[in-house]
Amino acid sequence: MQSYKRKITYFYEHHKDNVGTTAGFLKLEIRGDKVKIIINIQEPVGLPYHEAELYFYHEAGDHLAAVKTGEVERANGMLIYQDRTDWQNMYGTGRDLYTFDGVAVVYSDSHYYIGDFKDKDRKDYPLKLRKNEQENQKNKKSDRAESLVTDSSDTEDSSKMAANPVYRPGMRKPKNENMDSKISEIFKQQKEEKRSEAFDIADVKSGNKTDENPVRMPQEEQDTLENWYENIPSPEENVGVDTLAEEENRQASEYAENRKEKNVYDKCESCPYYKKRKEQQESRTTFEKMLAEYPKLPMYGASELFDCVRIHPRDIGKLDMRNWKLGVNSFLTHGFYTYQYLLLGKMRFDSGREQPIIGVPGVFSNRDKYLANMFGFDQFIPVKKTGTKTGEFGYWIVELQ
Repeated sequence: MQSYKRKITYFYEHHKDNVGTTAGFLKLEIRGDKVKIIINIQEPVGLPYHEAELYFYHEAGDHLAAVKTGEVERANGMLIYQDRTDWQNMYGTGRDLYTFDGVAVVYSDSHYYIGDFKDKDRKDYPLKLRKNEQENQKNKKSDRAESLVTDSSDTEDSSKMAANPVYRPGMRKPKNENMDSKISEIFKQQKEEKRSEAFDIADVKSGNKTDENPVRMPQEEQDTLENWYENIPSPEENVGVDTLAEEENRQASEYAENRKEKNVYDKCESCPYYKKRKEQQESRTTFEKMLAEYPKLPMYGASELFDCVRIHPRDIGKLDMRNWKLGVNSFLTHGFYTYQYLLLGKMRFDSGREQPIIGVPGVFSNRDKYLANMFGFDQFIPVKKTGTKTGEFGYWIVELQ
């Protein structure tokens, strides 16, 4: 059975340092690895804006560090949004849902809606908006593609560009031979003009050139500059689009390698959420290390449970801090004092999903089932499969976060 959690948060309008009343709601529904996000906000009458963007933010010192995750639609005076994403990697940001503090629906820097998960007053926390890195990469590729098609930097208007097209290395040559010849002439003329212009600028800077004394630069510098212009590739020396594509792929690979150690947000030691993220990563490593080093527990017929070991309640403090509350769970401590151990391992659900779990040993009864459910242990896995659970020894299960 997949875990299911739901949370509802209310939005408040922030406009020019003023905080308004409740404007709408945000609903989060977590089922398995996915979270469903539903937003409804009532817009004020006569609003001049036409677009709104969705950001998830976390508190970073004296401000809210926010990353864009999507666009919010407008319909009949309402802001509406509905989507699903992986809660452990929200919209490809590299952060899970629990490292965020809330959601912002933004019209502009001075007008937005805040839905804080902890209902904290955010009046004195300015938003620092950033684009999702996936969106930035998409924009960069789009700009790159446009730059391969045309270069209008040397043209004054579109009509001049059409009459005198300028081609850069890597562009495909036109099939028309007359056009090839014409482009070559234009290209040579441009080279001559630029070379002459460079010589003139050098003379003016040196103070040697006047109308009466048109002195040129030294011969050695002339030869160097001429060689540089002679090495400019012409349209006949077609580099090829494939070469540029290979270069772009190489740069993308380098970027991906660099991104392995980076996140959407700039890392700073004072950021509590960066520390929290590192602690979560370390706790996952600790969990696997515990499974490898602690005493093994045989599961016999309980095939759903695997990689199970024996632990003490104090070992819960080595796991992710979100699980520390289990250390003072009355049902868990009662089971430990009865059997002198707890189970730590993994459980495979019918859907194929695998999840870290803690198990409390016990014998199934309707009374214990009622108590277990009250304290969050909503599943019982018997060690032996006999067709009936009553009176059978097994483990009351709770999923770890």
